[in-house]
Amino acid sequence: MLERAWPPVRPNAVNGIAIQNETGAYVLTRVGGTWTVSVPDVAEPLPAASDRVQAFADALLSACPGRKESLGELDSSFAVDAPLAHISLDGAHRAAVVRSDVSGLCLLYGGHVYAFPDWRAEMFQRPAAWFRDSRLLDFSVDDVRRIEVSPLAGETWSARRVGDGFEFLTPARFVGVHVLGSAMEQFLLGVSAMRQGAVVAESVPGDTPPDMAVSLETGRDGRMRLEVHLSEEGGPVVRSSRLPLWFELDRDGLRKLDLNAFLLVDRRVADFAPGMVRVVRLFRGERAFGAKRAGNGWVDASGAWKHAGIDMLLWRLTSLQYEYGPERLPGTAVPALSVELLLEGAGSMLELDFYRDPALPHGQCWVRLSRGEDFFPVNDRVLNDLEGLLPASAQRGEAS
Repeated sequence: MLERAWPPVRPNAVNGIAIQNETGAYVLTRVGGTWTVSVPDVAEPLPAASDRVQAFADALLSACPGRKESLGELDSSFAVDAPLAHISLDGAHRAAVVRSDVSGLCLLYGGHVYAFPDWRAEMFQRPAAWFRDSRLLDFSVDDVRRIEVSPLAGETWSARRVGDGFEFLTPARFVGVHVLGSAMEQFLLGVSAMRQGAVVAESVPGDTPPDMAVSLETGRDGRMRLEVHLSEEGGPVVRSSRLPLWFELDRDGLRKLDLNAFLLVDRRVADFAPGMVRVVRLFRGERAFGAKRAGNGWVDASGAWKHAGIDMLLWRLTSLQYEYGPERLPGTAVPALSVELLLEGAGSMLELDFYRDPALPHGQCWVRLSRGEDFFPVNDRVLNDLEGLLPASAQRGEAS
């Protein structure tokens, strides 16, 4: 008696699909609302990309093949090549996918031949890796509520989401300090994009503390964690709370995870909106430069000519970050340039003073904000470019 016609079960009722093709053998298994993929050389099932598995199951089971014939009714001219794949559903309902000179791509099941379009052949030849969800952690950056990182060097730090950003919980000297949003977003995006490497055959002993760890709490999925171990013999390996397996971790992945708290501190010297600046004044001794915003450009005091690049310099000023500090100005420093920015709004002025210092490392200078007593070392590239706007001789190029 022939088995029931293909498909033998409804697509949404299948909980297991076993596939064997020229790439190897593997099993796709539904667990609740998600799928896993199992391969012979890995002890634990691996997460599968559920959308890919479901699309495969739908293509395999939902669409009826174009033609059905009984094997017994076919003449001797019906010959097939070696099967492209063997498939079984839920441990039963075994079928073979073949090519025939007469019928093209076919599925043999229950004594019948079912013709498939030739373009379907590719889906029967896919390796297990095509179905794997290779993300180390599954989360959305916007769902992260808390994070803790133990870097390779330096102290452990943690931060929590407050409003649209994050603020530090530890270490003590950073408690309540705002985390630089762009740096945190870049870090979390990098973690979310990290993929599993090759499975490591020998696992790390369970009582071995990690050399580096990243822990996240999200509003949707709860807690998750990555642990990294360094090996003198091999490269770094990583384990995810999502999987009880160790995977190889490349050096780029290690670099992405190894984040020191200092790199997340908002170290901008001056926080202002470049578009709000109406007037720019630069002074060094008797030499001065001034420009005011005029439409989409800038003009000098006479209004006779425009200056290109001022908007870019303003953006670089508001992005300028200090290396450390604050510090007192050492006696080796000498004045280099004073900057005044008149912002939109009555009496709103921002002042920056730059100092050269031969005692600083090459490429650095000092800066202070609004005539304060605290000085910070910064990169001197923006100072060099600002100095380039000064006239060659003493003149008052001010703009009101």
